[in-house]
Amino acid sequence: MNLKKYYPIGLNDLIRLGKNWDGGYVVSQRQIDKTDILLSFGINKIDSFEEDFLKIKKVKLYAFNGAVSSGIIKQLRRNAIELFREAIVYFFKGYARKAKERFVHGRRDVKIMNYFTKFLKPSKNYSFINKFLNQFDDERFISFDNIFNQILPPPHEIKDLSIFVKMNIEGLEFDALSDMIPFFNKVNGLIVKFPYFIIKQKRFENIMDTFCQHFYITHICMIKCMVVDDLELPQELEITFINKDLVLSSELFAYTPYYELSSIVTKLPADIRCNNELFLGSVLMKYVKNNIYNQSGQVKEAMEFLRKNTEGIQTSEFLKIWLEKNSNGNFCFNFNGAKLPYIISNDDQIMDMLTRVFQDVFMFPCMLNDDYNKATVELLDQYMPEGPYGYKDGDFDVTVKRDDVVIDAGAWIGDFSAYAASKGAIAYAFEPVSRTFELLKKTVELNDEKIHPVKMGLADKEGELPIYINEQNSGAHNLHSKERKTSEIIKITTLDKFVKDNDIKKVDFIKADIEGAERDLLRGAREVLREFAPKLAICTYHLPDDPDLLEKIILEANPRYKVVHTRKKLFAKAD
Repeated sequence: MNLKKYYPIGLNDLIRLGKNWDGGYVVSQRQIDKTDILLSFGINKIDSFEEDFLKIKKVKLYAFNGAVSSGIIKQLRRNAIELFREAIVYFFKGYARKAKERFVHGRRDVKIMNYFTKFLKPSKNYSFINKFLNQFDDERFISFDNIFNQILPPPHEIKDLSIFVKMNIEGLEFDALSDMIPFFNKVNGLIVKFPYFIIKQKRFENIMDTFCQHFYITHICMIKCMVVDDLELPQELEITFINKDLVLSSELFAYTPYYELSSIVTKLPADIRCNNELFLGSVLMKYVKNNIYNQSGQVKEAMEFLRKNTEGIQTSEFLKIWLEKNSNGNFCFNFNGAKLPYIISNDDQIMDMLTRVFQDVFMFPCMLNDDYNKATVELLDQYMPEGPYGYKDGDFDVTVKRDDVVIDAGAWIGDFSAYAASKGAIAYAFEPVSRTFELLKKTVELNDEKIHPVKMGLADKEGELPIYINEQNSGAHNLHSKERKTSEIIKITTLDKFVKDNDIKKVDFIKADIEGAERDLLRGAREVLREFAPKLAICTYHLPDDPDLLEKIILEANPRYKVVHTRKKLFAKAD
């Protein structure tokens, strides 16, 4: 599937509607200005899109949901009363936490009840239709054809491009959208949630090919990404469309948002930025901040919380929790003693990467008390970009310890090296690219000289090579891809030679994330693997044969190693 053909165009009048976690609710101001009728399919207990839309412009709202009824509201009322009763009982018995939980849940049900009640009451500005949207020949369903001919004003009274559609109907979208095609001239735009994307890719492509003849995409929110056939694909998509008649040809080239399909990131104007995938670290940060999560590691409770919250990380929230002023009066990040510089640049690339790096490098030490046990790692790994750099299963312990000598291959700005330093280890941080190396030196200054920066790459030979620069991702420069035009000549050496030349007496841990050059690093580290048998945490997702080939190289160098594979890494420890 070629997702690149669905790049969003860039418009300078996008605004976000709804709650912060409603990542896909981004629309153009011109769409709101043109709208006289708002069709909302699938009103939901957490949606505030309709409310925000109506605050900006008073339009006629037609809300459709076959699951909302007076019976549901009565049930919500009964639930709330029971929860409040339990809260009072627990309070007087001295169980303050349980009382608070019951009260919070009861108040939530009251809010939901009031929200649904508003739609059921007759109103000049609201019309609620207790039906699902689809073409099925069933009284519980209604088609677009019937909506336009029976519910809305007569077609000749509806202006062209005066209808906006919001659709979240849990899998019925594909049939419903096909039914809408004859009415495209009346619709200025849509926001559509596509669930079950991974198993419905073909249907998605078919409907998108039709839609993209009449609409441009202005925003894509991709949720709950997972790896399928070596690709990161979202389980759900939320897409904003705008009718092509509302877009000037000059706008198609005036501003283009950066859009990287591999990491599912969209850049938008700063006031509506929101990461487009589930950010585990952010959800757990909120968990910690609300004093719900404790350091003993209630992982099951945390996972239940994750399933109920799809909040993307907000930059301001990240800064609020982890940014501090150091003794020199400068700002830096402090992740439980691991310090990184606060880098201000013309774009948000570093910040985007840092919020993702937080999950892999700092989430376990900051949120889970360095609990790298097998069950926790395997459970949380599926929600993380690449997975943690630690693994523990009985005597198989691949974690950084005090006084370890650590080799950090692919150090970037020194995030893992800073973590190692915070554990009392000494790190040799290898980063060959000049621009990134300057940032690494800032990290070195913050971490009490426990990090030794090395402006070289690790390979299977000594010399010089061109490294190809990834302008959008400073952590993804590599030696192999010649597709990128920008390159830099870097020095390379073998780990065996570096250890010998610098009289390093031991190597305890090797971390490697070097964009497909991991095999070269290991081939050039045979003596180190044989003599010191360091613990290994090596990325295995850059090249298709990485898992098998890297394990083979390790065992050839030292057969005493035991190797364990996770989704995107291997961990190795010698007996």
